[in-house]
Amino acid sequence: MIDNGATNSFITPVLAQQCNLRLVTTNSVPIFSVEGSSATNLVAKDVKMELGVWSGIVNFLVVDMPEYNVILGLDWMDKYLISFFGKKCDKLLLDNLDGVGGVLVNLFRGS
Repeated sequence: MIDNGATNSFITPVLAQQCNLRLVTTNSVPIFSVEGSSATNLVAKDVKMELGVWSGIVNFLVVDMPEYNVILGLDWMDKYLISFFGKKCDKLLLDNLDGVGGVLVNLFRGS
């Protein structure tokens, strides 16, 4: 999920383990959501992520989430997102990992 209301990007512990991601312990980071508040001290560092033909490096805070396995937040958007566009904002223009040019990615909008 892409969430412009999330300050950070998140991944569940289960998916992080399934993907054998490198987890680093950090200072406790408070997490606030509609479900309540919690904290995490685990970060999945330097995760290579692919979205269609785009790829980039993302750091994820590791937290339990009831509805999603991954949330891409403002940290990801600030680093890579150039623009949303399309009739239903169903396309992303993203910076390449090397920072040269852009890549067009179609989004699937669930019901």
